[in-house]
This record gives sequence, C-alpha cells and structure tokens, in this order.
Amino acid sequence: MQTQQTPATKTKVNIKHKVAYGSVNVGNKALSLITESIKSTKVSTGPHVPEFERRFADIIGAKHAIATSSGTDACTLMMASTLDFDAQRGDEVILPALTFSATANAILMAGLTPKFVDIDPNTLNIDPNKIEQAMSEKTRAIFPVHMMGKPAPMDEIFTIANKHKLMVFEDACQAHGGIYKNKKIGSFSNGASFSLYAAHLICTGEGGIITTNSDKHADIYRSLRSHGRPSGKLDFVFERVGFNSKMNELEAALGIEACDHYEDIRKRRKYNLDTLRKGIQMLPHANDWLWLQDEEEYETIGPQGLPIIITKNAPFTRDDITHILNQTNIEWKTLFGSLPTQHKAYEFLGYNTGDFPKSEYVGPNGFHIGVHQGITESDLQYVLDTFRTFLAQY
Repeated sequence: MQTQQTPATKTKVNIKHKVAYGSVNVGNKALSLITESIKSTKVSTGPHVPEFERRFADIIGAKHAIATSSGTDACTLMMASTLDFDAQRGDEVILPALTFSATANAILMAGLTPKFVDIDPNTLNIDPNKIEQAMSEKTRAIFPVHMMGKPAPMDEIFTIANKHKLMVFEDACQAHGGIYKNKKIGSFSNGASFSLYAAHLICTGEGGIITTNSDKHADIYRSLRSHGRPSGKLDFVFERVGFNSKMNELEAALGIEACDHYEDIRKRRKYNLDTLRKGIQMLPHANDWLWLQDEEEYETIGPQGLPIIITKNAPFTRDDITHILNQTNIEWKTLFGSLPTQHKAYEFLGYNTGDFPKSEYVGPNGFHIGVHQGITESDLQYVLDTFRTFLAQY
C-alpha cells in the first residue's frame, strides 16, 4: 500500500483499492435468461417480467408487484393514480423536504403539487408533527420516504391519513429489506415504489417496481405504465393519460436472478451496515462529532447505505472528512439536502431558505457511504481505519 499525507488535513492515510458505493454482478442464470430472450426475439414483452413481478411480490409479502422502467417511473405512476381517486391536477401531495429529486419530480410529472414538510433530525424521515400544518383543502395524499432504508413513522402517518381521508404512498426506493413493526416495507399502503438501480439490493441495471395489496390500484398502475390502455391489453384504447414505463425482458432476467439470492444479499448488506455503524460509533469522540442512524427495537433498517452527519460541535467540516475519503478511494455521496430551498430546480415553488431548517442542515453537513454485498471484511476494516485515523488528529 502507498502512504500519502494529504495537504488539507495532514492526515496520514493508506491508499488502497477502491471501495465503491455500489456493485453489479451478472451471474450465469441471468446470462442464460437474457440469451433466451434475445434468441426468442421477446425482448420488450415476454415471460420474464411477470415472473420477476411474482417473485418480488412474494419477497415483500404484497399481493401485486408492477415492474417499471425506473424507480422514478414507479413513483410517477403512483402519483398519477390519484387522479382516478378524485384528485384534480394541481392538488397537493405531502412529502419530506429531505429526499432524492425523484420523489418531488414524480408529483410534478403527474400534474400535482409537492407540499414539503421538514424532517425529524433523529430519523431523517418526515416529521409527522408537521404534516397537518402543511395540509390544505387541496391535499390528497401523503408520500413519506424511508430515508436510507429507515422506516418512516407509518403509524402516525396512517392516523393522520385516516383522519383526513388521504391516500398514503411510500417512496421505498432505498428500503429493500426494511421492516416496520413486523411488516415488510412495501406491504401496507396504496403503493410503494422501489428502485432497482445499480446500488440497490435487487438490481436490474435500471428499473423499478411498485407493490400493493389493492387490486384496483394494481390495475391502474398497469394501465398507466402502458400509455393508459386497459390493464393487460395492447389495444389503441386510452382510459387515462399514461406513460411508457414498462420493464423489458433483459432487465427482468437480472431481477429474477437477484431474487434467487435476495436473502443472502440482504444479510450481507445488513452485516456491512451494522459493522460500519457500530464500528464508527465506538471510535473516540465519534458520538460527539458524527450523527449516525440508530435502529429501534420495532424496526429493521433496509441496508441501502450508511448516512453520516457532521454535528454542530465537530471541529471539522464535511469537506475535511470527505477529502480523506476521496484520497483513500472510498466512494461517498451527499444526503440530498432540502429540495425546495437548496436546489435551483425547485425555486419556482416559492419556498425560502429557513423554511426547512433540519433538512437544510443536512444539505452541507450530511453524506453516506456504501454497504453493498461486494464489500469485504478487509474493506470494512479499511473504512473503519480511515475514520479512526481522521478522528484521531482532533
């Protein structure tokens, strides 16, 4: 290994091979299914997509799974479905200010209006105590996000939704393997969207999927993903304004193989998440200077990544610590920040800096690192050694 002294922090670090945020492995079964599809010329539609949907629904414990071309499309179809339940274009959907852009974009693409709510800083999820304050006579749904796989406070959310007769949808794109009070994330709302992108537990390259126990919602989702045609039909009859959001056979082949190994992948990712979280928390001063998500007794965090936030009393900044991660080839990503006040794309919505102080703090002070199944024991130790070396200088 090469030793390097970084100019910014004067921390001596050992340079190793790259510890990537995510990884994709294509095995023999997926290759065989892909080859089968290409030879049969059934690439766009065929038997693999419905098989993958059945397998995914069984894993989640949901009655239906509807595969889409991306997690964003999955979110969009859920939002568009509200128009079949008395919502009008321009009506509002409540969502957390701290989230990936797809959550808000889906609402906008469905012709609805995102209504943002700040987060609970102890969870990074939507603060249920602020939801009713943000509601109006135009509110039609609540769209919580299970941030970095930590389940949102669904009991409180459903209490509010039932009181005001609102629909509930879940952005579960980061929450594969999450459990809330003995129920798997994705098994108990009008719809839950999962991303199947490269960094996720089940990966199809691109791709997404919706789970639901509602027959009516499932039929609407299938219609919406195919231009608004009647569910399961390819006629030129359009019942609603829809999208072209279908998954293809090649992506589904990857998903089928991932389902075969789902539990092994989940266990390894959860082990990596727990090892890094607990290992960092045990380092001197880590609990004073770094905030990490805790796992409550009633939940299991879906192992998507390890979020870390620099606390206000830390003697260093996020730039300081991520500089070292860059130097040691440990990939990291930001934690999105406040969409309505820290991203130019949403300035037109009229929010002002200071409207979402908890989310806004996370913007310049939060980041996350990977826990994917390709991370080895030596990688875990390498990451922990890097954090230990960095913290020790202070």
